[in-house]
Amino acid sequence: MTTTLERPPTKRPPTRPPNPGPAVQATLIASALLPMLGGATIAPALPEVRDAFAGTPNASMLTGMVLSTHALALMLLAPLAGWVSDSAGRKPALLAGLAGFALAGTSGAWLPNLPSILVGRFLLGAAIALLMTSMTGLVGDLFDEDARRKLLSRQQAAGTGGGLLFMLGAGALATAGWREAFLMYLVGAVVLLPALLFVPRSRPAATAADKGPTSTDRLGLWMVAPVAAMFLVQAIFYVVPTQVPGLFAREFGAGPFQISIALSFMTLTMLPASLLYPRLSRRASGPALIAAAFTAPVAGFLVLAGADTGRTVVAGLMIIAVGLALAVPNLNNWIISGTRAEVRGRAVGMLTTALFAGQFFSPVLTQPVIDAVGLRPAFLGLAGVSALTALGYTTLALRRKQP
Repeated sequence: MTTTLERPPTKRPPTRPPNPGPAVQATLIASALLPMLGGATIAPALPEVRDAFAGTPNASMLTGMVLSTHALALMLLAPLAGWVSDSAGRKPALLAGLAGFALAGTSGAWLPNLPSILVGRFLLGAAIALLMTSMTGLVGDLFDEDARRKLLSRQQAAGTGGGLLFMLGAGALATAGWREAFLMYLVGAVVLLPALLFVPRSRPAATAADKGPTSTDRLGLWMVAPVAAMFLVQAIFYVVPTQVPGLFAREFGAGPFQISIALSFMTLTMLPASLLYPRLSRRASGPALIAAAFTAPVAGFLVLAGADTGRTVVAGLMIIAVGLALAVPNLNNWIISGTRAEVRGRAVGMLTTALFAGQFFSPVLTQPVIDAVGLRPAFLGLAGVSALTALGYTTLALRRKQP
């Protein structure tokens, strides 16, 4: 009679050829563009929204919430959306997210009042949560390591450029009326058809080996490092869109158009920087690249703290942008690589929650400091926080190299 002390892991037979072709890749890249439509796209229409509902109690506050309500829904619902992606399958979750994106996103074009529009925005956030968790899960399920890195970097680049195009498109629609600006969300319906036709079902059945005691690629304490990095990345970098426009206006007399041009240099920097990720990731681990990503804002915020011209501010912004461009695809790949398919959606959901929680809490954490010491000293403090974070992830990277 023999006793089995440990069951050796068995590999699941592949259910399809690896690395689907251009149609699937293009669909997943197009899907990655859509979350960029979430809030800022309709910003040009907000003054008209406020005027249209001027008689509504607390109209100014409610109008501002039109930009942020979807982010609150994402922060709260992303783990649940990830569970749906794991349980129902990636493709059904993706299709539901795309349909919900188009329906809830365009609801502002026909809903009668601000409270109902806010409900529509919350449902939009739920749809984006489904979209983001299923889309990233599909990248992990369908592509091998090298192809995955390339696709994640292309998604980041496309999302960055698409954000600018969507902003311009919504601004053009807003010239016809504020309700027309919400029609930009119909692009979700455009992506729905290729997703239905080309994206394969990807959720394989779990095997006994995957659930056994030898399996380590599951949810656990190891996720603290990438999830914390995502929160810190967003909390630190989100200071730029919330504080730098005021700096340009106060100290350099810049108007809205000049400010938008200055901020666009961040986007132009992120496009090529994000495409460097596949090459860099072959030479460095996830923690090492996060350390490098946090090194960029150390230099960038130091430049901002001492900037005496608008051009110097732009230079600081471009340095900071390099870090953000490297961090996001790296963190997505870090989570994807560390989890098996059956829990990957939930893991991505936690990362998505950290992303939007960082954006949501950034002004809560930084504004009191800025009010107390001033903006430029706060920039020095952010450089210090970035340096400490880079040091922490450098230590983690070195510990991983030890035998």
